[in-house]
Amino acid sequence: MAIEPTLDQRTAVENRGGSLLVSAAAGSGKTKVLVERLFRYIMEEQCAVDDFLIITYTKAAAAELRGKIAAELSKRVAEHPDNAHLRRQLFRVYQADIKTVDAFCAALLRENVYRLPPVAGHTLTPDFRVLDENDAGLLRQRVLDRVLSRFYEELDEGGALLADTLGAGRDDSALA
Repeated sequence: MAIEPTLDQRTAVENRGGSLLVSAAAGSGKTKVLVERLFRYIMEEQCAVDDFLIITYTKAAAAELRGKIAAELSKRVAEHPDNAHLRRQLFRVYQADIKTVDAFCAALLRENVYRLPPVAGHTLTPDFRVLDENDAGLLRQRVLDRVLSRFYEELDEGGALLADTLGAGRDDSALA
């Protein structure tokens, strides 16, 4: 049994005023609204699923949304097997721009990297990568180790007092 959409949900699905931001609490039906809105465009205006840019905050949410769109496409193709436009969308759903904010920004930079001027003699190359959590943690630790080494090499009276105060003579984790 399908749940009847609220007035706000119906408005979001039916509105054709351009861009739309859907913001609501978890479990309130945002994904269902977005999927239904997308299918209105696909069915009523013969748009293709990869004509849209769909941005979310997490990789998991992007994957879930793509999966729900693919599942709804499969369901609708089963209901209308002679609809060639719908069948084509099954192949296009995995090429659609359904991604995180970070992935969208990285793709935008890669596509336009040639437009960026050098900064301090350095240029961004199209093969750049965004640090993941693990790499960022390793880099952060490496930089911290260097900073602490330099701190101890150049230790003066004020620095020694700071280290003693924060470390209480045991370790420098608080100083770090």
